[in-house]
Amino acid sequence: MTQKQEYLKVTDGLVIYKRESHNGCYYLRAKIDGRKGYVIRSTQKYTEHEARLAAYEAFISLKTMHQQGLVIGRSGFGAIYDKFAAAVLVHKSDARKRQFEITFRRYFLPHFGEIGIAQVNETRIRTYWDWRISYYQSAAVAEEQQKAAKRKRGPKPAAKPTRRRSTLQNIKKPSLATLKVERGLLRELLKYAAATAVIHRVPEIEIPKIGEYRNAKASRRDHFSRSEMNQIHRYLRTAANEVADPEVKKHNGRFSKAEKGAKKPHELHRYQRSVLRFLVLILVNTGLRIGEALNLKWDDLKLGTAKDGYKYLYVHVREGKTGARDVVCKSDCVSHFRELKAICQHTEPTDFVFQNRDGSAIREPGVTFKKMLKELGMLTGEEGNRRSLYSLRHTYVTNELELGDASMHLIANNAGTSIQYIERHYSHAKVHAKARELAEKAFGSKDVTEDMKALFGR
Repeated sequence: MTQKQEYLKVTDGLVIYKRESHNGCYYLRAKIDGRKGYVIRSTQKYTEHEARLAAYEAFISLKTMHQQGLVIGRSGFGAIYDKFAAAVLVHKSDARKRQFEITFRRYFLPHFGEIGIAQVNETRIRTYWDWRISYYQSAAVAEEQQKAAKRKRGPKPAAKPTRRRSTLQNIKKPSLATLKVERGLLRELLKYAAATAVIHRVPEIEIPKIGEYRNAKASRRDHFSRSEMNQIHRYLRTAANEVADPEVKKHNGRFSKAEKGAKKPHELHRYQRSVLRFLVLILVNTGLRIGEALNLKWDDLKLGTAKDGYKYLYVHVREGKTGARDVVCKSDCVSHFRELKAICQHTEPTDFVFQNRDGSAIREPGVTFKKMLKELGMLTGEEGNRRSLYSLRHTYVTNELELGDASMHLIANNAGTSIQYIERHYSHAKVHAKARELAEKAFGSKDVTEDMKALFGR
């Protein structure tokens, strides 16, 4: 026969009780006037005296929160996310929505779901990082992964173990970049809660300096220099015009020794390479994110006219990371878009700009781009970080800062980012943009041309 639960009264509307299934921890059950149902939560105490004190303190806090109209209860964190998704996330790109949804369901909800949003403070966030870093090392998660893999492959035998970092089965600890993304998502959600007066302030969200994260610092965003961009352009232009060599035969299959026909490339390859070439040129001249560019349609290209009659090209980003915005393009983009349109077979207003032969949007050509960088010896930048298509966006911002013609506020608006972000990651470009002013103060009026030649040999 089940033993009857013993409730110990603390004050009117508040009792505590011990849960043997939780190692004898005391829980509180509170009835808040004007609120339907009970509030039940752990006191995190194991003696009656300490539990009474903790429960009474929590009871006063709950009553105050209710009087201020704040969310109370187990569904508080989830309820705020639902409101955030309906009011803010609905305007984000599909990729951003998917990223938020996966992170929320897999990580945020299991850890924060049983508390109200007001209880997500610095202490609770520190416990989240500890839990998150060791998430894939737990036996429960490993078991769930095995079940998911079995459901996915069906009756087929399990694949041999792989060393690829991208598979969930091999992820031991999240990278620093992953933790930074999750920090940004959590901060965005808490900012919404603060903006809607659900919480008073946004708590500090710091990634713990432990283990491999101890000496982590904000890395400089690797970009391409002007000479490197010229090399990339020449490479892509040559590749787009390459023809098959009839003297070089291709193998009939990967392991076959039989040879037939001329070795690649053929007409389709040249088209794909041309699209990649124009994609690279347009990314570096607009600062668009790769996802924003791939979602562009022909009617997103607009002709603008300034007050003085100057005509310019801009594109309307429908669903960017920071919502819809207009992006003014460098003048070179006019010819790039014109040449791209000339080789496309689908040019209706609702057709994709970067398209396959059948008119569908191309997939992100990141692997092809990295292969090209490897051949050119540009896969890593000065800081030793891997470069990717996203480095073209960093190149755009760096070039704009070094030119110094546009204010940081304008650059941030055009790129769809914040001034704080540019301050944090592109400070080196601002120094070089003002090199003359800084250097002249150091050298004074002395002509150091000959000294420079002697020092550097040129």
